[in-house]
Amino acid sequence: MDYDKLKKMFEYDIVVISAREIDEMRADGINLNEIEKNAMEEIILRLKPEKAYVDAVDVKAERFQENLCKDTGYNIIAEHKADDKYIEVSAASIIAKAERDAQIEEINKQYIKSGGIGSGYPSDPKTKKFLTNYTYD
Repeated sequence: MDYDKLKKMFEYDIVVISAREIDEMRADGINLNEIEKNAMEEIILRLKPEKAYVDAVDVKAERFQENLCKDTGYNIIAEHKADDKYIEVSAASIIAKAERDAQIEEINKQYIKSGGIGSGYPSDPKTKKFLTNYTYD
């Protein structure tokens, strides 16, 4: 399915978390699962859905679901591999990936003189090379 069609089919919102913000939160002892959970909560609170379906980032999906319900006050279904089961989660995954890729493309333009940053994925040799020499301003 086409990204632009998906954006028209579903109400959605996006939380963008920069690499710097992730590094700062990790330095404060917040793990990636908690960062993702906080972003999900933010979106749920903005959209105010009757029911939300999410991909559980906790090894115990039921615990994750209970925590999200308690923290947001909304009816939430959290399951592992939810993107395989629910079209809403599949659509959200596609939209998120397309948005991420667009942001990486913009960042690559900023660093084009030094060869760009690559895909941004940890396994990408170009990204690894870029990060070896990168420091925050």
